[in-house]
Amino acid sequence: MLKVDKIRVFIFLILIMIGLSPFAGAQNKKIRVAHLNVGQLSLGKNSHTFIKSCERNEKKKEFKKLLKTISADIIGLCEYSPYFSLNQDETVNMQDKTDKVILKKYRYIGLSGGTDDNSFCIATKKYNLTNKIFTKYSKGKSYLSYDICLNGFSVKVVETHLKTRKYKKDRKRQMEELIKAFQDHSYVIICGDFNVADVTEYDIFKGAGYALANHGTSGDLITCPSIDGGHPYDNIICKGFEISNVQVIETNLSDHYVIICDIMINNKIN
Repeated sequence: MLKVDKIRVFIFLILIMIGLSPFAGAQNKKIRVAHLNVGQLSLGKNSHTFIKSCERNEKKKEFKKLLKTISADIIGLCEYSPYFSLNQDETVNMQDKTDKVILKKYRYIGLSGGTDDNSFCIATKKYNLTNKIFTKYSKGKSYLSYDICLNGFSVKVVETHLKTRKYKKDRKRQMEELIKAFQDHSYVIICGDFNVADVTEYDIFKGAGYALANHGTSGDLITCPSIDGGHPYDNIICKGFEISNVQVIETNLSDHYVIICDIMINNKIN
């Protein structure tokens, strides 16, 4: 037994010497991230859900099917309605919590509060959410962030919503504030509806060392199809990670589509 232990120690030391840490596989594990502007469960037409009580069960099945298809480890939702359905008299059903209805597969759920387009949700299947920050930009709108521990690294996970496409100068200021807020953090995941009028607006993140799911190696992807032929409003933007397997999943449950990607810690910065 002593001889076997010595052999194991010897192999361990050899792996370290040639740069193949036995823990590297865990560090390089891919994580599935998704974002959706859920449109307050009202296709973006109301400040809260308008799912009628008679439609509730069918919509519940559709959302659960969508989330199963996405199969994300981390998901960010903006324009989040905390209440899933209406009562028979069409008032909001305050007992029907959205997280309890469609996010049961997610162990950790962080909410910003509120019911308008500044209402956010970040949910993870196994990463505890700590250090909640809910901050308003100087030019309106806001973002929600939490810390998670990913393979031993502290990671900022952010969900945001920027001003509509006609406010380009305000959006630029909001992006600058977002970059500055996390400039001292090596690992950042920003999910959001950026409402860009032009995809080149995303270049400010590239200049700050971020990788992009949309307007990245997969090109410019339409995530909001309902306005003027469609726009690449939604994105997943990461610092300290490599992005792969970018997809857009169409859905009629919102006026936006889902954007998803795999991320992996970029060893070059370690």
